[in-house]
Amino acid sequence: MRASRLVVAAMGLSFAVAPAHAGLLSQTVQVDAFAQDADNVTVTAGGALGVGTVDADGFAVNWLPGSENKLTVFDTQVVIDNVTNGGITFIAYGGFNGFEVTETGASPAPISSFEVDPLTDVSGFDASRVSFDASHLFIDLAGLRIGMNEKVVVDLGFGNVAPAPEPATWAMLLIGFSGLGLAAYRRRTGGRATA
Repeated sequence: MRASRLVVAAMGLSFAVAPAHAGLLSQTVQVDAFAQDADNVTVTAGGALGVGTVDADGFAVNWLPGSENKLTVFDTQVVIDNVTNGGITFIAYGGFNGFEVTETGASPAPISSFEVDPLTDVSGFDASRVSFDASHLFIDLAGLRIGMNEKVVVDLGFGNVAPAPEPATWAMLLIGFSGLGLAAYRRRTGGRATA
């Protein structure tokens, strides 16, 4: 009876595999601003707003000089907020006017989907204003006004990452199945050891 409890415990432990993490946590990202040039209707790079590593508090950059308006990259979310200005309108000249978030780390987690979070309260912002590829996210705000205390929140999805069992997991599986084999053998022989 005691052996069967040990076997059950070993089997339970053998399947305790921690899932692999898929997201931007611990990834290096770069945030760029792209804006329309009012004199020349072409997209011009506004330059890198910042490069950093996403930690538990996210990675934040100020997107408006002299303010505390932030674009914050979290593990599975990007938030653009306006906390200090009465309202900002992104000029619409027929092209992209917004932000690009790029994963620049050695092993980026591929972005596979996105969703506009219900916390988004900027009028006119919808899924048609977001595009992505495996390592870039583009958020187009052309023609939109972000009012005081309004925000854009985009939730990110990442490709399916199957957990890879560690050697200790394989060892526990081997112990568990060996224990099952021993229990079956002992049941068959009536619990007596034979040579």
